[in-house]
Amino acid sequence: MQPPDLVQFGLLPELVGRLPAVGLLASLRPAELARCLTEPRDSLARQYHSLLAADGCRLVLEPGAALAIGEAAARRGLGARGLRAIFEALLIKARFEAPGAGQASEVRLTANCCRCWRVGCRPADGGALRFLGNGPIRRDQDD
Repeated sequence: MQPPDLVQFGLLPELVGRLPAVGLLASLRPAELARCLTEPRDSLARQYHSLLAADGCRLVLEPGAALAIGEAAARRGLGARGLRAIFEALLIKARFEAPGAGQASEVRLTANCCRCWRVGCRPADGGALRFLGNGPIRRDQDD
């Protein structure tokens, strides 16, 4: 890729002239996106774990859930920056409802719920709050 290619793509020549080096990168694969979600010291999974822990709720990211989120980001062409949007969309209801779910509740992300956009929150009393997309919240006593 040469500077004229960037100008043809739509970047301003003044900006292209200030770029000392231009490199091409391959898109991250779903497994690499899953690692971005869980491995860094300040990973997105750890940030959300801390956010929910402040409300007395535990985030459980089951095996395969991070890969399912990585697959969704790759399928949409969002890359690593899209992980936050997907994670937020999955946990939006849980973040607002978990504070009232009682102490020692947990939000469980499985591979299946990441593919189906369903998240469950289990309160301490044994009932399960099911967060179904943007629809109504239903309380199930048996799980």
